[in-house]
Amino acid sequence: MRILDSETYAGHWHYGKRNTFGGYHKPNARESWLTFDVPAIVSEEIWKRAQIQRKLNTSESLRHIKREYLLRSRVRCGLCKSSVNCYATRPSGKELKYYLYYRCNGYMGNIVDVECNLPSFRVDIVDQLVWNWVKDLLTKPGVLEHGLAEYQQGREQFSAPIRDRLIVLEDLWQGSKIQLDRVLDLYISGQVQRELLIDKKQQLESTLAALEKEREELNLNLESEALTDNEIRQIVEFAAQIAEGLEPGDESFEDRRRIIELLDVRASFIVENNQKYVDVWCFLGRNKLSIGNPTSQNVARARSYRCCTVRSRRRRHRTCHRAPLLANND
Repeated sequence: MRILDSETYAGHWHYGKRNTFGGYHKPNARESWLTFDVPAIVSEEIWKRAQIQRKLNTSESLRHIKREYLLRSRVRCGLCKSSVNCYATRPSGKELKYYLYYRCNGYMGNIVDVECNLPSFRVDIVDQLVWNWVKDLLTKPGVLEHGLAEYQQGREQFSAPIRDRLIVLEDLWQGSKIQLDRVLDLYISGQVQRELLIDKKQQLESTLAALEKEREELNLNLESEALTDNEIRQIVEFAAQIAEGLEPGDESFEDRRRIIELLDVRASFIVENNQKYVDVWCFLGRNKLSIGNPTSQNVARARSYRCCTVRSRRRRHRTCHRAPLLANND
């Protein structure tokens, strides 16, 4: 697990990631870290692929999730642009009843040097609004066809220069490989001073390594965030089922969540004129949905989250018997 998380295994060691003053180990902003190159155990390309898969496992895996959050890991704060946490709270005297909320991590004090007063958003209200909007998009005549066509066109415009660059890289790689083979033949035959050939050999090897690294990164960009033909077919079939009145997504949270992932639905929470809104979008369209409830921002409570470290915060919770805040994968 440490190999997946630490850049040291990919050849980059960082000093100053945390401030140990006072014994609280408060994290520092990445801009203040000092980076040193060290021998790598795994290639940087493999390490980057592991980060992508690790992020997917964290955000999409259902293994450690106890409750249903339709927009889990897909929401940002419209005020400070921080990620949004999912948490549950249970009022005293109600043992079986939990209330689910989305709350900005900047408000909770989980982001370095970020202060935010965005209020909490109720999960049941937000999820229902977003899901109704998604169903409405899928059943509007021509919206799905037009959206998929624009998506394919956008992917083609994104991919075309990458494919062109891959062709150039292949030619450069082949040329450098031919030169390296010639240098090795001359080295073996002894026709040229070996000192001269060693420098040329190292130069060509460095060029080949750089070309291979760029090629791997470009291929990774092509593979990421692209819908497969099978996934597009799933979206079309689901839209047809809704149009026929079957609405399978209303019966299963897993079905609804799958459609949210396939459409790549994203959202942002904002407050305007003392009203809450959800700005939601995907490649089929965009809309600003009104929650309709007046907000009640508690600035003092927000500051209380930011003024204490994780350790002191836990101590305060034990003292005043507050309901514990659950993790993002609750």
